[in-house]
Amino acid sequence: MKIIHLTSVFILFYQSFYGQEKVDFEQKAFDFYKDSILPKTSSKINFVVKVQDYNYWESDCSQKLNLKWQDTIVSGTNNLDVKDIIIAEDKKFKKFKHFKKGDYPKTFVIANLKKSENQNFVTIVETYKNEVISYLFEMDIYGKIKNWCKGKWIGEN
Repeated sequence: MKIIHLTSVFILFYQSFYGQEKVDFEQKAFDFYKDSILPKTSSKINFVVKVQDYNYWESDCSQKLNLKWQDTIVSGTNNLDVKDIIIAEDKKFKKFKHFKKGDYPKTFVIANLKKSENQNFVTIVETYKNEVISYLFEMDIYGKIKNWCKGKWIGEN
């Protein structure tokens, strides 16, 4: 009887820990940005496909959604597995592998910040010569966007 009970506990633990699908929050935020936010434009968007792992960022949107700059400091420790955004063959984007300062305009995604079990934040940043625009997406545990904001970047990197 003990063996059956221990086996059941082990199976339940395994399914709950390993059986859940990992959500690609950065990709889901990018897909929403690409499909719902970007205006219909004929000009190419320079896009850095590698997710940036910033350890500090702040915008007026982060303040609006009650994120403090101290919250963003832990961003780098949450995402040891920094990945690439999949664009496929979308002709709207000119792909770059790495972000270099001075290359304007350029757009990139900052790695997911998990603030609580059901609260994840992904930022997409558009850099221009004299301006930086940020989009902050608040997502639930499944990657569904609960709230988003377009604002100005006010933090340092």
